[in-house]
Amino acid sequence: MSFNPTPPPDQNPNQSQARQLNLQQMAGQFMAGVQRHLDLLAFHLAGQAATSEEAFRERANAPQLRQLVGPLGNFEQLQAFARDILTRQVIGDATNLAVGCLNNCHLFLALVKASGGAESRSLDPSAQQAAQQSQEAFVRAPLDEKFNLLEEHYGVMCPLEDTVAACGIAIQTLLRNGGILQKQPLSDAEELTFELQTALPLEMTEGKPWFDAVETELKTFRPGERIAFSDTELQLIFFTVAVFAHQLFTAVTRYARDAKGETAE
Repeated sequence: MSFNPTPPPDQNPNQSQARQLNLQQMAGQFMAGVQRHLDLLAFHLAGQAATSEEAFRERANAPQLRQLVGPLGNFEQLQAFARDILTRQVIGDATNLAVGCLNNCHLFLALVKASGGAESRSLDPSAQQAAQQSQEAFVRAPLDEKFNLLEEHYGVMCPLEDTVAACGIAIQTLLRNGGILQKQPLSDAEELTFELQTALPLEMTEGKPWFDAVETELKTFRPGERIAFSDTELQLIFFTVAVFAHQLFTAVTRYARDAKGETAE
Protein backbone atom coordinates (compact mmCIF):
# COMPACT_ATOMS: atom_id res chain seq x y z
CA MET A 1 0.00 0.00 0.00
CA SER A 2 1.54 3.25 -1.12
CA PHE A 3 0.71 6.90 -1.55
CA ASN A 4 2.12 9.46 -3.97
CA PRO A 5 1.50 13.09 -3.03
CA THR A 6 2.08 15.74 -5.68
CA PRO A 7 5.33 17.78 -5.42
CA PRO A 8 4.79 21.23 -3.85
CA PRO A 9 4.08 24.02 -6.38
CA ASP A 10 7.58 25.54 -5.99
CA GLN A 11 9.29 22.19 -6.53
CA ASN A 12 10.55 21.35 -10.01
CA PRO A 13 9.08 17.94 -10.96
CA ASN A 14 11.88 17.43 -13.48
CA GLN A 15 14.47 17.55 -10.70
CA SER A 16 12.67 15.70 -7.95
CA GLN A 17 10.46 12.64 -7.98
CA ALA A 18 7.09 12.74 -6.24
CA ARG A 19 7.56 11.40 -2.75
CA GLN A 20 6.26 7.88 -2.36
CA LEU A 21 5.11 6.47 0.95
CA ASN A 22 4.94 2.69 0.86
CA LEU A 23 3.73 1.27 4.17
CA GLN A 24 5.14 -2.21 3.62
CA GLN A 25 8.53 -0.80 2.66
CA MET A 26 8.40 1.57 5.63
CA ALA A 27 7.73 -1.34 7.99
CA GLY A 28 10.52 -3.43 6.47
CA GLN A 29 13.05 -0.63 6.78
CA PHE A 30 12.01 0.04 10.37
CA MET A 31 12.37 -3.60 11.42
CA ALA A 32 15.77 -3.80 9.71
CA GLY A 33 16.83 -0.75 11.72
CA VAL A 34 15.69 -2.30 14.99
CA GLN A 35 17.57 -5.49 14.09
CA ARG A 36 20.78 -3.50 13.61
CA HIS A 37 20.32 -1.97 17.05
CA LEU A 38 19.76 -5.42 18.54
CA ASP A 39 22.85 -6.81 16.84
CA LEU A 40 25.04 -3.94 17.99
CA LEU A 41 23.69 -4.16 21.53
CA ALA A 42 24.47 -7.89 21.65
CA PHE A 43 28.00 -7.08 20.45
CA HIS A 44 28.49 -4.48 23.21
CA LEU A 45 27.05 -6.72 25.91
CA ALA A 46 29.25 -9.61 24.83
CA GLY A 47 32.30 -7.32 24.86
CA GLN A 48 31.54 -6.00 28.33
CA ALA A 49 31.02 -9.52 29.68
CA ALA A 50 34.35 -10.66 28.25
CA THR A 51 36.42 -7.67 29.38
CA SER A 52 38.78 -8.32 32.29
CA GLU A 53 40.74 -5.79 34.29
CA GLU A 54 43.93 -7.25 32.85
CA ALA A 55 42.68 -6.76 29.29
CA PHE A 56 41.58 -3.21 30.15
CA ARG A 57 44.99 -2.24 31.54
CA GLU A 58 46.78 -3.86 28.60
CA ARG A 59 44.70 -1.88 26.13
CA ALA A 60 44.98 1.37 28.11
CA ASN A 61 48.78 1.10 28.20
CA ALA A 62 49.23 -0.07 24.60
CA PRO A 63 49.93 3.41 23.12
CA GLN A 64 52.61 4.01 25.80
CA LEU A 65 51.04 7.32 26.74
CA ARG A 66 51.53 8.98 30.09
CA GLN A 67 48.37 9.33 32.13
CA LEU A 68 47.05 12.87 32.03
CA VAL A 69 46.17 12.91 35.71
CA GLY A 70 47.14 10.13 38.09
CA PRO A 71 46.93 6.38 37.51
CA LEU A 72 44.42 4.46 35.42
CA GLY A 73 40.80 4.71 36.50
CA ASN A 74 39.25 2.15 38.81
CA PHE A 75 38.09 -0.85 36.77
CA GLU A 76 34.82 -1.42 38.67
CA GLN A 77 33.90 2.25 38.49
CA LEU A 78 34.61 2.30 34.77
CA GLN A 79 32.44 -0.78 34.31
CA ALA A 80 29.55 0.95 36.08
CA PHE A 81 30.07 4.14 34.09
CA ALA A 82 30.14 2.23 30.80
CA ARG A 83 26.93 0.48 31.81
CA ASP A 84 25.22 3.79 32.52
CA ILE A 85 26.25 5.09 29.10
CA LEU A 86 24.96 1.94 27.40
CA THR A 87 21.63 2.15 29.23
CA ARG A 88 21.17 5.77 28.21
CA GLN A 89 22.04 4.87 24.63
CA VAL A 90 19.55 2.00 24.48
CA ILE A 91 16.67 3.95 26.02
CA GLY A 92 17.42 7.01 23.90
CA ASP A 93 17.66 5.03 20.67
CA ALA A 94 14.48 3.08 21.49
CA THR A 95 12.59 6.33 22.14
CA ASN A 96 13.86 7.88 18.91
CA LEU A 97 12.88 4.79 16.92
CA ALA A 98 9.35 4.87 18.34
CA VAL A 99 8.94 8.60 17.72
CA GLY A 100 10.21 8.26 14.15
CA CYS A 101 7.74 5.44 13.54
CA LEU A 102 4.88 7.52 14.95
CA ASN A 103 5.78 10.52 12.79
CA ASN A 104 6.07 8.49 9.59
CA CYS A 105 2.82 6.63 10.21
CA HIS A 106 1.01 9.88 10.92
CA LEU A 107 2.16 11.33 7.60
CA PHE A 108 0.77 8.29 5.82
CA LEU A 109 -2.51 8.60 7.73
CA ALA A 110 -2.79 12.32 7.02
CA LEU A 111 -2.31 11.76 3.30
CA VAL A 112 -4.82 8.91 3.19
CA LYS A 113 -7.38 11.04 5.04
CA ALA A 114 -6.77 14.04 2.79
CA SER A 115 -7.20 11.89 -0.33
CA GLY A 116 -10.40 10.28 0.90
CA GLY A 117 -8.69 6.91 0.68
CA ALA A 118 -7.80 7.09 -3.01
CA GLU A 119 -4.42 5.37 -3.21
CA SER A 120 -1.74 6.92 -5.43
CA ARG A 121 -4.01 9.78 -6.45
CA SER A 122 -2.58 13.25 -6.76
CA LEU A 123 -3.92 15.58 -4.10
CA ASP A 124 -5.19 19.02 -4.91
CA PRO A 125 -3.01 21.75 -3.38
CA SER A 126 -5.43 22.59 -0.57
CA ALA A 127 -5.75 18.97 0.55
CA GLN A 128 -2.00 18.44 0.41
CA GLN A 129 -1.44 21.62 2.43
CA ALA A 130 -3.92 20.43 5.05
CA ALA A 131 -2.07 17.12 5.36
CA GLN A 132 1.28 18.90 5.66
CA GLN A 133 -0.02 21.25 8.34
CA SER A 134 -1.42 18.32 10.28
CA GLN A 135 1.95 16.56 10.02
CA GLU A 136 3.88 19.61 11.22
CA ALA A 137 1.63 19.91 14.28
CA PHE A 138 2.02 16.20 15.00
CA VAL A 139 5.82 16.31 14.80
CA ARG A 140 5.91 19.21 17.26
CA ALA A 141 3.53 17.51 19.72
CA PRO A 142 4.92 15.92 22.93
CA LEU A 143 5.20 12.15 22.89
CA ASP A 144 2.09 11.45 24.99
CA GLU A 145 0.04 13.90 22.91
CA LYS A 146 0.95 12.04 19.70
CA PHE A 147 -1.02 9.02 20.91
CA ASN A 148 -4.03 11.20 21.70
CA LEU A 149 -3.91 12.74 18.21
CA LEU A 150 -3.76 9.33 16.51
CA GLU A 151 -6.78 8.13 18.43
CA GLU A 152 -8.77 11.35 18.07
CA HIS A 153 -8.21 11.94 14.34
CA TYR A 154 -7.85 8.39 12.99
CA GLY A 155 -9.13 6.00 15.66
CA VAL A 156 -5.68 4.40 15.80
CA MET A 157 -4.85 2.84 19.16
CA CYS A 158 -1.35 1.86 20.32
CA PRO A 159 -1.50 -0.92 22.98
CA LEU A 160 2.12 -0.33 24.04
CA GLU A 161 1.88 3.46 24.19
CA ASP A 162 2.44 3.50 27.97
CA THR A 163 5.74 1.67 27.57
CA VAL A 164 6.89 4.01 24.80
CA ALA A 165 5.94 6.96 27.03
CA ALA A 166 7.84 5.29 29.88
CA CYS A 167 10.94 5.23 27.67
CA GLY A 168 10.56 8.98 27.21
CA ILE A 169 10.40 9.53 30.97
CA ALA A 170 13.29 7.15 31.57
CA ILE A 171 15.69 8.87 29.17
CA GLN A 172 14.96 12.25 30.75
CA THR A 173 15.55 10.72 34.18
CA LEU A 174 18.83 9.17 33.08
CA LEU A 175 20.04 12.43 31.55
CA ARG A 176 18.87 14.91 34.18
CA ASN A 177 18.50 13.13 37.52
CA GLY A 178 21.37 10.69 37.51
CA GLY A 179 18.96 7.84 36.83
CA ILE A 180 16.94 8.36 40.03
CA LEU A 181 13.22 8.42 39.26
CA GLN A 182 11.33 11.47 40.52
CA LYS A 183 7.62 11.73 41.34
CA GLN A 184 6.96 14.76 39.13
CA PRO A 185 6.98 13.15 35.65
CA LEU A 186 4.67 10.32 36.74
CA SER A 187 1.58 12.57 36.95
CA ASP A 188 -1.10 10.59 38.79
CA ALA A 189 0.77 7.30 38.56
CA GLU A 190 2.90 6.16 41.45
CA GLU A 191 5.29 4.06 39.42
CA LEU A 192 6.91 3.76 36.02
CA THR A 193 6.07 0.48 34.30
CA PHE A 194 7.55 -1.09 31.18
CA GLU A 195 5.56 -3.85 29.48
CA LEU A 196 8.55 -5.63 27.98
CA GLN A 197 7.61 -8.03 25.20
CA THR A 198 9.41 -11.33 24.88
CA ALA A 199 9.03 -14.11 22.30
CA LEU A 200 7.36 -17.32 23.39
CA PRO A 201 9.35 -20.59 23.16
CA LEU A 202 9.35 -22.09 19.68
CA GLU A 203 7.23 -25.10 20.67
CA MET A 204 4.48 -22.69 21.81
CA THR A 205 4.37 -20.57 18.65
CA GLU A 206 3.39 -23.13 16.01
CA GLY A 207 0.67 -21.74 13.78
CA LYS A 208 0.80 -18.24 15.27
CA PRO A 209 1.77 -15.08 13.38
CA TRP A 210 5.26 -14.16 14.55
CA PHE A 211 4.45 -10.89 16.31
CA ASP A 212 1.43 -12.46 18.02
CA ALA A 213 3.65 -15.06 19.65
CA VAL A 214 4.81 -12.81 22.48
CA GLU A 215 4.17 -12.41 26.18
CA THR A 216 4.71 -9.55 28.60
CA GLU A 217 7.21 -9.10 31.40
CA LEU A 218 6.61 -6.12 33.69
CA LYS A 219 9.51 -3.96 34.84
CA THR A 220 8.47 -1.36 37.43
CA PHE A 221 10.25 1.54 39.12
CA ARG A 222 9.03 3.72 41.99
CA PRO A 223 10.14 7.26 42.84
CA GLY A 224 13.55 7.23 44.49
CA GLU A 225 14.63 4.08 42.67
CA ARG A 226 17.42 4.01 40.13
CA ILE A 227 16.46 3.12 36.57
CA ALA A 228 18.53 0.11 35.59
CA PHE A 229 17.98 -2.94 33.41
CA SER A 230 19.58 -6.34 33.07
CA ASP A 231 21.29 -7.34 29.84
CA THR A 232 18.23 -9.27 28.68
CA GLU A 233 15.88 -6.42 29.61
CA LEU A 234 17.92 -4.00 27.52
CA GLN A 235 17.52 -6.33 24.57
CA LEU A 236 13.79 -6.67 25.23
CA ILE A 237 13.40 -2.88 25.09
CA PHE A 238 14.34 -2.90 21.41
CA PHE A 239 12.19 -5.97 20.81
CA THR A 240 9.27 -4.21 22.49
CA VAL A 241 9.67 -1.24 20.14
CA ALA A 242 9.49 -3.68 17.23
CA VAL A 243 6.24 -5.16 18.59
CA PHE A 244 4.88 -1.63 19.13
CA ALA A 245 5.72 -0.71 15.54
CA HIS A 246 4.10 -3.88 14.21
CA GLN A 247 0.90 -3.05 16.08
CA LEU A 248 1.00 0.51 14.78
CA PHE A 249 1.63 -0.51 11.16
CA THR A 250 -1.24 -3.00 11.41
CA ALA A 251 -3.61 -0.31 12.70
CA VAL A 252 -2.52 2.12 9.97
CA THR A 253 -3.10 -0.55 7.30
CA ARG A 254 -6.58 -1.17 8.70
CA TYR A 255 -7.37 2.55 8.59
CA ALA A 256 -6.23 2.81 4.97
CA ARG A 257 -8.31 -0.22 3.96
CA ASP A 258 -11.36 1.16 5.71
CA ALA A 259 -10.88 4.50 3.96
CA LYS A 260 -10.86 2.71 0.61
CA GLY A 261 -13.76 0.46 1.53
CA GLU A 262 -11.58 -2.66 1.34
CA THR A 263 -11.84 -5.75 3.53
CA ALA A 264 -8.82 -7.54 4.97
CA GLU A 265 -7.93 -10.79 3.29
